[in-house]
Amino acid sequence: MAKIKSSGAEAVILVRAYKPIAKFIKLCREFGYNPLFYAVSSVGTEALMEELGSDADGVIVSQVVPPLSEDLPAIGEYKTLLNRYFPENHPASVGFEGFLNAKVLVKGIEEAKSEDGVDFIRALESLKDFDIGIDQNIKFGAGGHQGLDKIYFVLIKNGHVVPLRNGIEGYLQ
Repeated sequence: MAKIKSSGAEAVILVRAYKPIAKFIKLCREFGYNPLFYAVSSVGTEALMEELGSDADGVIVSQVVPPLSEDLPAIGEYKTLLNRYFPENHPASVGFEGFLNAKVLVKGIEEAKSEDGVDFIRALESLKDFDIGIDQNIKFGAGGHQGLDKIYFVLIKNGHVVPLRNGIEGYLQ
């Protein structure tokens, strides 16, 4: 941390699980080093926020799924099913990502004409414009297995996950 701080870095990109990232951010804050912290989606936005408490303010996270505060059909479905079958669990972006993956898996199984793995892959690759209930459709093909192209940036502020739609100015003040 001291080496990064002495470099004068104004931003630090963090790529780890939430516990080591939280420990690093807390250490930085303790020593008065408060750059812009940016973490990738694998961190688990909600887990990081919970682990950091008030030290989470100002942390930006990129996610491959929309923020759970958005009013989208798949988010409503995810929250309803999570509450029905796992009422002790709280909605989380990582869980929502798994939910969407399961929806794609089920669609691929339904579209496959046999139990052959090759047929299953062909079925998935045929999903050219599958409406999964978010603000973009799934698009696969023989040369494209990514499915979704959009990245969502969120800011943790006052214990909430705030979507960043137009840059960070105004959010960090």
